[in-house]
Amino acid sequence: MKYYTWEKSHLFRTVLVLCFSILIVSCGEEEPPDGSDESAFVLENGWVQYETSSGMTVDAYYNHPVSETTVPAVIYNHGKYVEENGYDGAVAYGYDITDFSDALANSGYAGIAPLRLRPPLPTADDGRFDATIQTLQDQTDIDDGNIFMYGFSRGGLLTLQYTVNDDSDLKGVILVSPSPGSDTDGGSNEFADELENLNDLSVPFLVLLGESEPNPTITHNCTTFVNQMESLGKDISFYTFTGTTEDPADHSWFYLVRSDYWTKIDSFVLANSNQ
Repeated sequence: MKYYTWEKSHLFRTVLVLCFSILIVSCGEEEPPDGSDESAFVLENGWVQYETSSGMTVDAYYNHPVSETTVPAVIYNHGKYVEENGYDGAVAYGYDITDFSDALANSGYAGIAPLRLRPPLPTADDGRFDATIQTLQDQTDIDDGNIFMYGFSRGGLLTLQYTVNDDSDLKGVILVSPSPGSDTDGGSNEFADELENLNDLSVPFLVLLGESEPNPTITHNCTTFVNQMESLGKDISFYTFTGTTEDPADHSWFYLVRSDYWTKIDSFVLANSNQ
């Protein structure tokens, strides 16, 4: 019968534990059978965070209608009021961006609304939109071939600027009373500047506008954009809304989700997604 000294038996146990630990780690790092990336960030309903390629953190509100069911997704890009006053300030004024993600989920689509806060001035190429699209594409319950972008006011301007640069990851675009941009501060009309860059657009557009829009430049930009898109043979739909005498369809009318125009958005996404 053999007896081990303390040193030998301790060494044996140490080696055994080390081998067992390596076995556990190697099993944990094994690639999933479907080839998916287990390390991909999984979105859960509510407020979420993800990063751009430059390391900037993006806060966004997300709502998926049915977990583990693959659905189209819509990115909601909010207006300047949220940029300047923050989420809480906008809510106090009656503009809650979470309402739009929730409404999209109620329509059967995943809705995500990334926050853009100043300073610095958010831009279409600061990586925020790319990160949002990539995060959606990484989800197993998002149809990455059916991602739409919906921009209101300054969010509409940034959406157009982003899209004319590259619309390859999008299935369709919705513009609601898009802001002219810096012309409100006495500068140039940034939206009009993009009208020379429409040739390469390949996705359908939906444009919505209130008849009581107080900024005539917005009305002019929308009609000019629609006319030029039509002259180029692009797929575009355009609707205006009157509201009521007590509640006219001005710019802030679109701060709320309203059935008047929401049916157009719902129909647009449904008609242009591969469902």
